[in-house]
Amino acid sequence: MKEKINVNEILGNLRLEECKASLVRELVQKRVEIAEEQINKAIEYYEKCGRFFEAATLAKEAGMEEKAIQLFLKTIEDYEKKGLFVRAARLAEEMGMSEKAIQLFAKAIEDCEKKGLFVLAANLARRIGMFDKAIENYERAGFLGDAAELAEKAGMKNKAENYQKIVKLLKAVY
Repeated sequence: MKEKINVNEILGNLRLEECKASLVRELVQKRVEIAEEQINKAIEYYEKCGRFFEAATLAKEAGMEEKAIQLFLKTIEDYEKKGLFVRAARLAEEMGMSEKAIQLFAKAIEDCEKKGLFVLAANLARRIGMFDKAIENYERAGFLGDAAELAEKAGMKNKAENYQKIVKLLKAVY
């Protein structure tokens, strides 16, 4: 016969709030029944520490949908403040916030360009349909084959032909 575990007693014996929050999160993931008060304490701990994603995930796993949405929005805001635009954009996308995701991807593209990360900027621009911007960044990075391919797919026949000519010329030279 299995011995019944008193979760509240175990949590009460832990001194560190981080340990309690971590245990609560793990138990919720494993679908162990826990008092809502303990879940709320864990969420509050994560919020106090600025760990909004963990708080949101815990709330979602505990079935606290409204709280989870609020915390995911806070997470997006926090990521944006920290300059983590791609993370923020992907989360906004997951939440069905298309316009916000596009704005954040645009910020990520701008940030990548400033840092000289032109291929990443191009890939992000391509992802959100900013084909001119993507082609421009492929060109900056020297990825003319990618620029040609995208120009062709985007229906930019003249651009595609020009890039293809340059690629052929470079292949002939090397």
